[in-house]
Amino acid sequence: MRKRNWCTMRNRGGSREEGRISSRQELLLMTNFLLASAILLIPTGVVSEAKQDGWMAIFLGMVVGIGIAALYTTLGLRFPRQTLVQYAEVILGKILGKAVGLLFVWFALHLGSVVVSGQVHKCGRIYRAD
Repeated sequence: MRKRNWCTMRNRGGSREEGRISSRQELLLMTNFLLASAILLIPTGVVSEAKQDGWMAIFLGMVVGIGIAALYTTLGLRFPRQTLVQYAEVILGKILGKAVGLLFVWFALHLGSVVVSGQVHKCGRIYRAD
């Protein structure tokens, strides 16, 4: 029996992939991640701070988010066989590139934990017996 690599998959055409995603898939993942985070986290904070001008803050954040997603997609197309950390090292140098990669991973983990924490807190309020 042949040993399989955990990141080797077969796509619909039957060819093997080595755990890589396309630029389009990266854009869709980033968009979904950003939209889900924005929907769950932003409205409460924006309304409490900006009051009736909250729509402008949300619009500005949306424009910045689309710009960041476009930047990730452009870099992914320019460096098709490299990860974000690898091409950050090419662009920024070894030390600064690794720092940016570490910051990116930390941000993703931190934002994910904030979303989960918020949902747990919300569920606790809903199901709490008073």
